[in-house]
Amino acid sequence: NFLLVAILTFSLIFVISILLLSIRSKQTVKEVLFKIKEPLFLAFTTQSSFACLPSSIDSLTNGLRFEGKSTNLVLPLAITLCRFGPIAYFAVATIFVSSLYQSSLGIGDIIILIFASIFAGMATSGQSGVLTLTMLSIVLSPLGLPLDAVLVLLIAIDPLINPFRTLTIVGTSITVTSFISEQKIGEDRLFDSQNKASLS
Repeated sequence: NFLLVAILTFSLIFVISILLLSIRSKQTVKEVLFKIKEPLFLAFTTQSSFACLPSSIDSLTNGLRFEGKSTNLVLPLAITLCRFGPIAYFAVATIFVSSLYQSSLGIGDIIILIFASIFAGMATSGQSGVLTLTMLSIVLSPLGLPLDAVLVLLIAIDPLINPFRTLTIVGTSITVTSFISEQKIGEDRLFDSQNKASLS
């Protein structure tokens, strides 16, 4: 159940990101997926968000036509700071550990869970795979939940979860960057109009 819920959570975040990217780029979902397919494929196979940086920048600038300077600046920061994959994973994993030990979470605990998951997610920058799991203690410790007992279980299933977690990081980072960067639609239209004028 934990594995299923985690993958569904990543999938939901990814779908929302793609829909927002489609709205921002003024292109269909199919066109967006086609133009960012390379970084998404790399994210799923390499399981390293930083390995996807060059292809992500290329997809945003040449594929989706976003301005290059701001994209080159913002996307590395987005991949470093917008760790939505680990954040969602830590939240789901904490709820799983809580139910495993039959420990109910109050409103105060949920607030701690949210902020601790964000901090722990940001702390995973540059990490992948099993190293990410050690940051779960940042969330569990304030709630009085142990990590050692469930760490072996989480390590065992992490190879199935990590590709989706990385895919979520890359997908959301591309979307966040698109909302900060400017599109080059105006330049393209100006170029087209100049070409038409020269032909006439």
